[in-house]
Amino acid sequence: MIELPDFVSRESTERAYHRAKVLQNAWAKYKDGRSKRARAVGCRMARLRNAKMLLFLEKGAEHLRAMNDEQASRVVQEGYAKSDFAEFSQWREAFLLTRDPKLHEDVDFVVFGWIYAAVAEALGEV
Repeated sequence: MIELPDFVSRESTERAYHRAKVLQNAWAKYKDGRSKRARAVGCRMARLRNAKMLLFLEKGAEHLRAMNDEQASRVVQEGYAKSDFAEFSQWREAFLLTRDPKLHEDVDFVVFGWIYAAVAEALGEV
């Protein structure tokens, strides 16, 4: 049994985000069946609002928010405008869609399918 609050760390979140990109690239380059299956499982878990996935996404968003704020403060110190980085923005939106799909009826879960796939893998569901 995974104790999710302890399991979802900054490192596990970064690994999952990196894994999402690896799965996406494997599908884009090789039409990898394992990647496609992982995305299908992840999207199904998100649609069903799987409690473990929701918790992983929520805790992961908190870690990515902290990392985003650290990076943003460095960017602002160098004189650039502050903005959220893609990693945090994508993860946050994937979480918000899973948490309350009615607020985002115009968005299909497959848009964030690779993030869901990576989270499903991290949770041992694929």
